[in-house]
Order: sequence, then C-alpha cells, then structure tokens
Amino acid sequence: MSFNLSSTKGAPAEDGEAKLKLHSFLSLFEKIGTTKIDEKYVFTENPSVGAWKLLFETARMVRDLDVEKEAAREMARVCPSVFVRLAQHLKGEFLFPNLRDISIVGLNSSTHYLSLITSPVLENVLLEVDPGPGSAGGATHLAIHAFLGDLITFTPNLRSLVIKCIAEISPLWLDMITRFHHLKTLMLSSLDMTGLENLRPLGSLTHLQNLSLDFQHQEYEKSVPLNIPLPHLKYLHIAGPYEVTMELVRAIGTNDLEIFSFERAYKTPLKMPLKEKKKSAVTLSKREELLPMLSSLWGRSLKEISIISTVSLTWDLTSLASLRVLEKLHIEGSLGPCAERAIHSPSTLWCCLRLLHIPANFSVTFPTIQHIAESAPFLSDVSLFMDITKDPGIDCLQALFHPLESLTILRDGIETNSGWGNHEAYDDVGWLRLMKVARYLNALFPNLGKLDGMVRKKEWDRVWELVKLCQGSSVDEKGRKHVRVQAAS
Repeated sequence: MSFNLSSTKGAPAEDGEAKLKLHSFLSLFEKIGTTKIDEKYVFTENPSVGAWKLLFETARMVRDLDVEKEAAREMARVCPSVFVRLAQHLKGEFLFPNLRDISIVGLNSSTHYLSLITSPVLENVLLEVDPGPGSAGGATHLAIHAFLGDLITFTPNLRSLVIKCIAEISPLWLDMITRFHHLKTLMLSSLDMTGLENLRPLGSLTHLQNLSLDFQHQEYEKSVPLNIPLPHLKYLHIAGPYEVTMELVRAIGTNDLEIFSFERAYKTPLKMPLKEKKKSAVTLSKREELLPMLSSLWGRSLKEISIISTVSLTWDLTSLASLRVLEKLHIEGSLGPCAERAIHSPSTLWCCLRLLHIPANFSVTFPTIQHIAESAPFLSDVSLFMDITKDPGIDCLQALFHPLESLTILRDGIETNSGWGNHEAYDDVGWLRLMKVARYLNALFPNLGKLDGMVRKKEWDRVWELVKLCQGSSVDEKGRKHVRVQAAS
C-alpha cells in the first residue's frame, strides 16, 4: 500500500512551487515522526521545529488531495490527537493554502481531518461515503455538515460539489449549498425530502451548468408550481420517481439543455394506502409526457437523452422526430405501439445521431433497421432487438455505404436454439438463416467492425465470421474492378 506525495503533470504553480498530489495524510505525518502503535498512528515524541516546518512547506505545495477508499480506511487509524496537535501549530492558518481539488472516496467515521482541508482557492470537492458497516453514518453526516459550513466561510469560489452515498441529504444542506454562488456542477445522492418545495432555493445557483439529483423516496407531496431559473444549465440527471422528474423539467428555466438523463429509481417508499398506490400505478402506466416535453422545451439543443426505467412506463418516440441535433439516444423500458410507425415516418431524420439503444422488449424488423440506417446516416453504435424470424429480403435490398461500426443484438426473436440449427452441425435452414443475416448486415453496414450477441453468442459469433467473409469478398471484388479499369485504359 502506498501513501505518497506525487508530482502532477503541468506547468509550475503561480508561486513557483511544484504541484503535488497528496494521497494520504500519513505521507505528511511521516515527516514529523508519527509511529503506528496498537493499530493507531500517534506521536512518539515532540516533533522538532524543523519537522513542523518541513511538513508545512510540503503541504503548501499540494494542489490535489486524492484519497482512495483503502487510504481513507487507513486514515481511520490516525489518533485524533495527531490532528489536534496539527491544528494547534497552524494557529488559524490554512494547512493547504494552494489546494484546488479534493476527492475522498470511502469517507468513514474518522473525519477529524475535514476541518483541515479547506482552502481559499479550492474549486472542486468530491466526497463519497463508505457504505460499509464501519461508516458510522450519523457521525459522518455531522462532519460533512460542519465541513460545508467551513467551505461557505473559507471557500467562496467553489465550482464543483459532488456528494455520493451519504444516507439522507437533508433540505438544510440544500440551503447551505445554495450559498456557493459560483457553483457550476452540483451532484447529490439520497435526497431526503417528502416535498419538492425544498428545491426552490436551487434557483439562486445562476451559474450552474451540471445538475444531478438522486431522490430517496418513491412518493412526494404535491407543491405549487416551482420556478428554478438555471439559465446556463447544460446537463441534467434525475434519479427518482417519474412525477418528480416531470415537475423538475417543468420548473427548470434553461433554453439550451444539451444532455438529459432520467433513471426511475428510489430507495425508500413512503407509507401510502394500498388503494392510493394502485391508483398511482395505473395512472402512471397510461401516460408518458416526458419525451414530448423534452422535445418541446429543448428540441433545438438536446444532444443526448438517456432513459432507464421499468416496463411500466411506455415511451413514445413520435415526439423525438424534431430533435435534429440529437447525437445519443439510450432508452431502456418499453416503447409504445406507435414506435415503429414513428421510426418509419418521413419526418424522422436524425442527421447527427451517433449512438442508439432501443429497449430489448421492442422487436425491430429488417425493414425498420434499414429505415434507421437511412434516417441516421452517421450512426456508429447501435443496440437493439433484431427480429430475424422473417426473411430479410436480401435479393431486393439496395446496398448502403453506412458508417456503422458497432452492433449489439440484445435479442433476436428466436425462442430456442433450434431456430438457428444445431450448435455443432447446422442444417440447411440454419446455415441459410446465418448467411442471409450476414449478407443483410454487410449490405447495410459494410464498415461494421464489431458484432456482439447478448443471446446465443455462439450463433452470433458465426454470423460475425460470415460478415467478415462478405467484407473480404467485397474488397476483393473492388480490387478486381480496379484492375479491369486499369487494363481497359
């Protein structure tokens, strides 16, 4: 295990000192003679004036505090008296006056050092709590609360704040966080609130560009319509109930959102009468207004959409036809009955689309695959359920020069291996199906460089081998034509 100071690449700092990355306080304490006794690091003697001076000079050069989980657990074995002595010698000065970035993964109950890592030039803070049995959630929660207070006092220009895996981020924390007026990135998990009214103060973060919120509960109290003006927001991620997501999308005031991500997830259901739960579930399964709303609000700016939900939500692709600058579309869940018609619509034209993931419970026919290729001429990565139970009609297929490089088959419509033939020795029907699928893929996607089957991997590996044979044959044929042209001239 290594707890060391390492130089970071780049130009020297403004004050002429080298930039250093600190991986653990232990590398500092080693300079003043701490010793491990009975699983605790303590001072064995009074450090000399020179030792303290060396420690502070080294700390002054630190620009990046990067503590991984293993090092964070080792920090728990530092006796609190060591940090007390250190604070006494600082006499109110900053230990790390040039610290810019903090990343602590595996934060546990030993948080005595948090009060020592503030800096007037600090810009980025990431705290990820260790969910293990020794994390002592209550003590860690209080320590982070106090640390936020220190940041408000001493770090006025904080740009990024990420807090992960903490049990129950309270509304009080949100009030504190909104005092970081220069914040550009905010990511919070396990938001503990029963109403969305607590989110209203986020509107004061007018410089915010990236926002990620992970809600803890399943149901929330309805509130008066929110207004959260975030004019510079580019990235929005919401993990939580569908209704919460809808309320936030309506509330957030930005004209140029580029990336939207939704994950229908929650950790702790609130107590709710069974009749109300059934009523809520029925209502939810009948409607889907999120995609139309995204298209209406940010149709000219959205570049990426990622939706991960259960099959109880049915997504309608009709409204996505207007997203002309969309580059990535990833949907997991269910697609509505009009999805295939929406894909075949003449208005569906995704000139910028590069990545497409269609849910595994929606079968895509051969004609639909061809239309996707024609509607999205720059696709490079596709994942879908390709229904190969019908004849692809390879003889009447017009070849394309599509740039697709990667194709992942989530399902193929064949219920048993017998649809492909025997694993070891395919019958005529099995070989014919393999060959037709391979020829079809080669005709549409001559630049294909990767084909993965999530089901019946052996069969899809054979299809891939046949595709490569077709590609080789095409190259040979082009070479022969080139030779004939030269000979004729």
